[in-house]
Amino acid sequence: MKIKLLVGKTCKKVYDTVNNSNFVSRNKMRKADFTRNRKAGFSDNMMMVLNKTGRGIRAAVRAFIKVAKEDDVKYSQQAFSKGRMRIKWEAFQEIFKITIDDCYSQYEYQTYKGYRLLAVDGSKLNLPYHKESLEEFGVQKSSGDQIQALSSCLYDVLNGIVVDAIIAPCNASERDLAAAHLINVEKIKSPDLILFDRGYPSAKLIDQLENGGFNYIMRCDDTFVRGMKKYLSGNDCVITYNFKKAKIEKTFRVVRFDINGTQEILITNLYDKSFTIDIFKQLYHLRWGIETKYDDIKNKLELENFSGTTPLAIKQDFYATLFLNNLASLMILENREEIERRNAESGNKYQYKINVNTVVSELKENVIMMLITDSKRQKKKLIKEIYQVISHSVVPVRPNRSFPRTIKHQSVKYHQNDRA
Repeated sequence: MKIKLLVGKTCKKVYDTVNNSNFVSRNKMRKADFTRNRKAGFSDNMMMVLNKTGRGIRAAVRAFIKVAKEDDVKYSQQAFSKGRMRIKWEAFQEIFKITIDDCYSQYEYQTYKGYRLLAVDGSKLNLPYHKESLEEFGVQKSSGDQIQALSSCLYDVLNGIVVDAIIAPCNASERDLAAAHLINVEKIKSPDLILFDRGYPSAKLIDQLENGGFNYIMRCDDTFVRGMKKYLSGNDCVITYNFKKAKIEKTFRVVRFDINGTQEILITNLYDKSFTIDIFKQLYHLRWGIETKYDDIKNKLELENFSGTTPLAIKQDFYATLFLNNLASLMILENREEIERRNAESGNKYQYKINVNTVVSELKENVIMMLITDSKRQKKKLIKEIYQVISHSVVPVRPNRSFPRTIKHQSVKYHQNDRA
């Protein structure tokens, strides 16, 4: 199979966007910003933010200058910090959205029984100290007055794409952020099936989902279903329930099954009987993909390794990191079919998948070159070389393995005074 190298087209689209005068005009802080001929312009500063992942600021700036500038330009860490403050964080959100649009318009993405399978979850982010960040995001008392933000992601569990992302104060409601995702998400030709963990179910959210034309599966805790239990018959039934406090009456399907001796209860608006209890178990298991995605974003792409301390820098880094995550996922998506083809021919005991660590490592080393290279031939050559490395770095998929979840509170992993 010939790989189409669509990632190169996505990179060109991103680079053309950040160099577009209209994009620059709406995403610079003031009209007077970036009007003088400086060593590093608007797009240069954006590229340096994207290049920071896993590096100190000084190293990221040096690496960018080495790749992007023909002359031996001297550009300090302080100049970078000032330059980025002239760029709105929405600029990074906009290029993040390009990766989403391209995924569903250009790539052969996977669905489950015709549905785009999405999961929603939140996660706390430890932030570096800054007075403005303290005021905007707040502190988590249980973590020793650590400044934290709450991130929420709507995630395509089959294709590795973050479809929508929000960063909010640490005391924000995960339910409210989930409701915001429903407004933000772009519909595609495949219908959406959204997976929620316990803590999300509410009459208001269910009502919003149905009014928006979304299908859902929600895991429920005992508190939510306490008043419904007398209406349940068997492990798979449809009930109509009046939520008196919310003054909303809803009809939904209730599915019950045991996992390791614990009964799980799911509610859904999927009434098709081809969705059996066993299939709901599979779907419930697939929701775990968003948990592992947070691990990738936090530990492999080092989201919390912020390159600045202000709310603006934090939001820039947040969407820059999610942009890089989606770019890595597009690279995996583009190579997945070839890996599966080789797998089928080899007769191996296990199925194999692409090693995410290798993809992230290659992306960190080459992202700026991928974005700024003008020559179509050179870009194609570079991406082919990266794909050659990726295709030979695979790991076996061992089904039905499980590990106990470790929950721990950590202080800041990345200290700003160690950045350089």
